[in-house]
Amino acid sequence: MAFTYTDLVEVDLDKLGTAVSDWKKSVDALKTAAENARTGMQAKRPRVFGCRVLLSA
Repeated sequence: MAFTYTDLVEVDLDKLGTAVSDWKKSVDALKTAAENARTGMQAKRPRVFGCRVLLSA
């Protein structure tokens, strides 16, 4: 199927704009979740300074 100039000029881009907006919201939410996970893990990380653990088999 070939597109004409008129087909391209009259194309409705509202759906594309909505899709882009939805993806941006999803990306922002994932970035926020990743940051919350990262800071949450850092807050719960055990603080061990200068300790050496010896394991014997």
